Amino acid sequence: MKDSVKLENFSELVIDETKQKKCERVVVLAVDQSIHSKNAVNWAIKNLIHPETDQVILLYVRPDLRGGILSEERSKKDAEELIKGYSSILSERNIMFKGYVVVGDAREMIVKKVEEFKGDILVMGSRGVGFLNRVILGSTSDYCVHNCNCS
Repeated sequence: MKDSVKLENFSELVIDETKQKKCERVVVLAVDQSIHSKNAVNWAIKNLIHPETDQVILLYVRPDLRGGILSEERSKKDAEELIKGYSSILSERNIMFKGYVVVGDAREMIVKKVEEFKGDILVMGSRGVGFLNRVILGSTSDYCVHNCNCS
């Protein structure tokens, strides 16, 4: 595991477990603390990801907490722990991956980072909010389906 490396646009590379293998696809796993996210990652591991040829990007978008240093530090620590938790699952299965934490609006940042990472596939959980809530509040997964340039 490498030390954290700061990247542009408030990105932080938390973990880099890439190996010298041929990468044919980039699979972006947008994760959070929800059970829906965990289910989506488990589904992707069982049904989609090819450990021999896929590069996986674990991506967590944390909210911009300008409220104070303590809440910001706690948010950073929670984000790093989240990525490390998913990382252990991928490492056990010899899947090449990098883990990133970015700050901002989840919908916009996921779309932006998928494009930046040249993602071929985006996998994310969905809470299954009803039609009315999706129309009024919007849905991150719905937004990404309509705005990402990948499957």
